[in-house]
Formats: sequence, structure tokens, C-alpha cells
Amino acid sequence: MREEEMSFPLSQSQKNIWDLERAYSGTSINHITTSVRIQGQFRLDLLQESIRLLLASDLSLRTRIRMQEGQPVQLIAPLEEEPIPVFDFSLSGQEGVTSWAQALSKEAMPVLDGALCHFWLFKIGENDGGVLIKLHHLISDGWSQVLLCNKLQRIYLELLAGNEPQLQPAPEYRLHVDGEQQYLQSDARQKDEAYWSGILGPNCEPAALRQVHSAAVSPVGERKRCLLPKNVSYAMMRFCEQQRVAPFAVFYMALAIYLKKAVRLENPVIGVPVFNRSTFTAKQTTGMFVSTLPFWCPLDETKGFSQFSETFTEHWYDLLRHQRLPFEQIQRLAGERGMGADRLFQIALSYQDSRIFTQKSDEAAFSGCWYYSGFQAEQLCIHLSNMDGGRQFLVEYDYLTQIFSEQEIEVLHQCLTRILDEALNNPQKPLAELGILPRSLQDQVLYAFNQTEKPLPDFDLYEKFAAQVQAHPLRSAVIFDGQRIDYQNLESQAARVAAALEHVLGAQPKEEPLIAVLLPRTPHLYAAMIGAMRAGMPYLLLACDLPSGRIREILSQ
Repeated sequence: MREEEMSFPLSQSQKNIWDLERAYSGTSINHITTSVRIQGQFRLDLLQESIRLLLASDLSLRTRIRMQEGQPVQLIAPLEEEPIPVFDFSLSGQEGVTSWAQALSKEAMPVLDGALCHFWLFKIGENDGGVLIKLHHLISDGWSQVLLCNKLQRIYLELLAGNEPQLQPAPEYRLHVDGEQQYLQSDARQKDEAYWSGILGPNCEPAALRQVHSAAVSPVGERKRCLLPKNVSYAMMRFCEQQRVAPFAVFYMALAIYLKKAVRLENPVIGVPVFNRSTFTAKQTTGMFVSTLPFWCPLDETKGFSQFSETFTEHWYDLLRHQRLPFEQIQRLAGERGMGADRLFQIALSYQDSRIFTQKSDEAAFSGCWYYSGFQAEQLCIHLSNMDGGRQFLVEYDYLTQIFSEQEIEVLHQCLTRILDEALNNPQKPLAELGILPRSLQDQVLYAFNQTEKPLPDFDLYEKFAAQVQAHPLRSAVIFDGQRIDYQNLESQAARVAAALEHVLGAQPKEEPLIAVLLPRTPHLYAAMIGAMRAGMPYLLLACDLPSGRIREILSQ
């Protein structure tokens, strides 16, 4: 069979990744890297065999991308028996593994005509080691990574027990691509277009914490990990049970409230990943299904958190019913509807609660770790998770280092924590009355920042001006209506004003006079002010637009 007949087009989600790859070529922006650690009965030979069986049973892992007639297509490469490199970290332990894995996760992966799935084995001790898995987003998403880790665990435990793993071939990703092509020709697509046309418009604002006007924005990012306090995590779980909503909804609402109060965004559009797997077969398929879509929910500050939750649920299920429309078409509709932004969102929020490993074994303990690629397109990506099924939520903030500092992200986390704490414990309290500043920052803003008393410096203001005249006589002191007056010229005008005042009032008047200055905002105003100071006389500025009666009243006093 010819290669053209074996190949098939990219899915809509893959096209989004392809466009991102072209925009940020040479970076690791589209990498998903996970380490699987095995403690207990660790055997390198069984782990190598597990990976071989995994590759043999899942065609998606052998996907290659090639160009045909100017367009990227994908095909499945034959299984190649290649040795997997092994790295020994007996001397540096887990710390060495972490540093090594972080570095590998940020190395660029060639996309065309090469493997998009890589494995490295590592050994920490006789009974301790694992595998580092690095996949390109073109063939994987977060759910796929969880599928692979669970499947790898099952195979390894079967081999460890001396059994021959009974592996069913994984569903082919091509089925998903074929289903998309059918959808694009269906009536459902037209209904989805009508939905997106109805909710997108100029009143929607791409959520952003910073308005960046520089010519170029670097995609280099950092990750900050923060735990929600246990009391807030518990309150969130309790609220979710009572309201029948997911933790994602609760955190989204807190973020929307923050954007409303702190950034003054009325309808902030936030990027939200959608699962995009509606069938059992899709849920068992490795591949790129997820699509990050723009989402906004009306926020009525007169209502409470519980009522906001009901509004969120209504709008969220509307989005899920229409999630299949390709992102590029949503972006086109947004432009036609007048949103007028290069990006539909600059902040993305995701939630992950899928456990990496579902099986328990007395022989081997499995643990996993995800690694940040170090690059991103959005200003801020927030990941809420509860991967181990514990009672405390983890919040990971991936932020562009050109735009934010680590301290600013810490303050953001404290503000979101304050909103959650107050809203969850007072769900009927109007949103307008919720505080956003943590107590420590609130005291700083209200009290420390307002303690502005400072001793006056011991110098004469005119002396400071005279020093500038002496140092820079020809430098521009005043620029007005295209006219430039240097320090020397302004001093000359001020000297004439001072001389006139002394002529009228005397060089040393018996009573200290108060000079009224009533002039428009022109260079003459500055000459008059400096002239009064030169003569050692205080002055009072009067606005030219004051009523004449008010001016006479002031002068009489």
C-alpha cells in the first residue's frame, strides 16, 4: 500500500497543536513529560519488556507526521526494536532524577518524520527506579498520559507475577479523525456555529492580568506550586457536594470574581480545556482529543456564591453541548462578531483529578510526577488538581516570566484563597461584599501605604532651582505649545518678577505678604511662582476659571 493511502489528516485538536508548534518552533511548548517511579521489586528487564508490549499494542504511540502536498498528515510507523537507554542515579538519588527530568522535558523534539514518543529508564537503587515518558501533544493529552501510565503499571505487575499480559489492541486514533469529518458535514455543526455566534461578541473581554504592549512576548515560563489551606480545601469539597458542582467550577468562580474586582473585567473570557471524549471507545484511545475553548459566565455582584454557581452550571453545560466545533472556526466567528483580539484568552484554567495509578500492589509501589515544559502561549495557566484523592487541593501557576514575578503570583494565590475562604463560608453573601485582599495585604494597603508622613528636607526650593540654572543653563526647563524655555531664560524672567515685587512691597516689608498668582498655565505662570520664591515671599495660586466673586472673596481674606 502506498504511503498516501496509509496516511490520514490531522484532527482539529492536532491542527491547533500544529499551529502552536509552528508559532513557537524550536521550543518544548507542546511536550508532556511524566516520570513513573517503582519502589519495591524493581526490575529493569521487566520494565523494558513492558514498554515494548505497550508500543506493540498501541499504534498511536508510533505516529509520525509528514508533509504531503504542503499539508501535515499522519501515519503509523512499524514497530522498531530499539534499546531503551538506562541512566544510573545511585549517587544523586531522586534529586538527580528530578534535575535530569526537568532538563529533558525542556529539550525540543523534532516533529516531522521522527518519533513523537520517547522513553528513558533510570535506576536509583537496587529496589528503586523507573521510566521517564516524553510525548508530543500531537499524539497525547493529559488523559492519554494517565491511560499509558495505568497500562504500563498493569503490564509490569503481570510480568512481575510471572503471567503473560493479555493485551487488547488499543482503539485507533483514526476512528476519531473519521468521526470529526462526519461531524463537519452534519447538522450538529450548524447548531454549534449558531451557539458560538450567539455568545461571542464585543462585550466579551479576553481575560488578562497585564496589558502587554511590547512588540514581542517571550514564551518562557515558570511554575509555582501552591497548596490551598486545608480548611479552604475542606470547605470547597463540602460546597461541591451540596451544590453538585466540580472543584473546577468553584475555582473558576473565584477567578472570575477576582478579575471583576481587581482588573475591572465585566465578562472575562477564560480558556477552559474540554475532554472531548463522549464514547467509551474514545476514552480508551491514546491521542490528542482535548480542546481549550473560550468560556465566560455572567457575574451578578448582587447575588451570592451559591446563585453564581447555578448560573455557572447552566452556561457550562451549554458549552459542553457545543464543544465539538473546531477552535479555528470559533476564532473566526469571534472576529466576525467584533471581539477583535489576537487571542481569545490570556488565562487558562484546568482541573485534573484522574489518578495516575489505579492498582495497588504489595510487591511494587508506583508514583508519578508531571514536569512543566518551560514554555507557554498564555500569560497564565492555572492547574487545579487532587491527583492522590487527598483532602487538600494543589494549585500550579504557570506564568510568563516577562510579565509576572514569583511574588506577584504568590499575591494572586493569596487573593484567590481569600475569595474562596469568604465565599465558601458565606455562600449567600453578595459577591460585591467579598474581600479580595488577604488580611496581611489588607493591613499593608490600608495602613502601611497610608503612613506617608516624612520630614521635610532641609533646603530652599528656589536654591534647588538656582542649582539647576548653574549646572544646566541651556537645558529646557519648560516646554509649552512647541516653545522651549531654558533654565537661564526662565531665571531671567523670574528675576524681573522678584525685582517688581520688591519695588512694590519693599525689599523687607514689615508684614510678610501673600502673593496671589492669577495666570493661565503658560511659561509666565512658572516665572511668577519662581519670582515670588526668589523674593522670599509666599504665594497662592488662583484658578483662572473661578467666578470673579469667589476671587474677590479670597483676595479680601
